[in-house]
Amino acid sequence: MLKTIFGQIDFTLPRRKCSHCRRTFSIIPQPLKLLKLSPNSNVTPELRKVAILCGTSWPFRQAAEVLRNLASVELSPAHIQWLCSKQAVAAKAQFKEKHDSAYWPALIETMETLVEPLVEEAKRETSEKTSHSKEQAWSAKPVYIGIDGTFINAQPRKRFFEAKVGIVFTEQRIRVSQGRNLLLNKQYVGSCQSVSEFGQRLFCCATEMGVKKETQLIVLADGARWISQLAKTQYPQARLILDWWHLKKRVGETVDWLIHHGLGRKDATNWGRQLRDWLWRGKAVAALQSCRSLGQQLGLSPPADKSQTKLGQTSLQSFYLYLRNNLDSIVDYQTYRRKGYFISSVWVEKTIDLLICRRLKLRGQNWSRQGAENIVTFRQLILNDHWKSYWQQQKAS
Repeated sequence: MLKTIFGQIDFTLPRRKCSHCRRTFSIIPQPLKLLKLSPNSNVTPELRKVAILCGTSWPFRQAAEVLRNLASVELSPAHIQWLCSKQAVAAKAQFKEKHDSAYWPALIETMETLVEPLVEEAKRETSEKTSHSKEQAWSAKPVYIGIDGTFINAQPRKRFFEAKVGIVFTEQRIRVSQGRNLLLNKQYVGSCQSVSEFGQRLFCCATEMGVKKETQLIVLADGARWISQLAKTQYPQARLILDWWHLKKRVGETVDWLIHHGLGRKDATNWGRQLRDWLWRGKAVAALQSCRSLGQQLGLSPPADKSQTKLGQTSLQSFYLYLRNNLDSIVDYQTYRRKGYFISSVWVEKTIDLLICRRLKLRGQNWSRQGAENIVTFRQLILNDHWKSYWQQQKAS
């Protein structure tokens, strides 16, 4: 049986039982005959399907070796890569036609029904009433959207481009083992193209998962500006939460920077402990004021933007900007955790591993943007359990 990182292909060897000795034995698998090249050396549909699956799961050279050992089929790594590229063009055209018909009407309806009422409500109600209404709004079980990105080595060498990933999921999960849970209701989205194209795919995926204008929605992010802008544009009704793990990590990096730039280890550690406590309870303004006061003591002025931060990403100035830019997405993590909400982007980090890293970030690999996009297209199909239905549609057409 051929086994991939995603699951198993239905190539179980047929078995028979001898009527005399009652022993069972395997025979030459009949389905593998479908993988043979046709007499005119053309690739059969079943062989194309399996070749693309192998090329999506492993490096093309290893995929060619798997086919050779599995069915004695000689396909070069370049041929497998070409099959992936050609089929991906057809698949993306099919998805684009499907998404375009649903994306723009749904987005326009979302903006019309949500943006104007939110603006009027903000002008009409006081801050206390607004905060009270938000607490009441999260009584229902929400839908989560996790968004993140990772960089891939590009061609030519020493260049990079960003792959953007998202996961739409609910709280339905089972415990696999101690400390390990499995989500039961989830869908993955990935793209190596622009933010707008990724946002369109993510919006359509969320709509297919049942996200509507009245759905309680939480967007988990790591503080990247493009994620915040995307969330505010497409999901104005959502609650944007800055991932607690990333926030705590930035505090630790800033403490290390302070130790090496004039502040004693004990003072820096105590300052970081106090800051984490404030942020855990949602006191972002107090944390921001503390950064400003400490910067003044060290002779640093708060920067107006990133271009004025010349001390590095882990500097106090950079952390000040990070807090200021994500002020509205820093919540009372203690309360959210106590009520059972997710406050970490651990699921989207796992999405990056499954969708991108296990195939596109292996040692020595360099990709064109289009080549990486082709692989992501099929890995998304497999992870979302749409692989069989996609090929059935291809056969029907």
